[in-house]
Amino acid sequence: MRSVLLVEDDPDQLEVRSLLFEAAGHRVQAASSAAAAHEAFCRSEPDVVVMDLRLPRMEDGLELIRWLRERSQAAHIIVLSGWASDFAGLPERALVNHCLAKPVSSRQLLDLIG
Repeated sequence: MRSVLLVEDDPDQLEVRSLLFEAAGHRVQAASSAAAAHEAFCRSEPDVVVMDLRLPRMEDGLELIRWLRERSQAAHIIVLSGWASDFAGLPERALVNHCLAKPVSSRQLLDLIG
């Protein structure tokens, strides 16, 4: 199973997705902000990062993407966004493995992580 860093500023979504990933057998670290994600990533260097794009601002998510990619080329980055079309033309889009428009099915997320 994978080591997953989940970054989401909505506490309900953070809890639901954490439970989903753990039930599938993944080791999950949860972070509710970009700053908390920095700390969690440095502690564990996860295989996969699943992150909201707006944390709460899009600029926070974009900065996190750049920061993650500077530290690891191997980490698989999955971005979730209710505004995926806003992300499409930005240079940070090329730094992530997948960008999924919300709402995202649990099965799709688990398939991408697995």
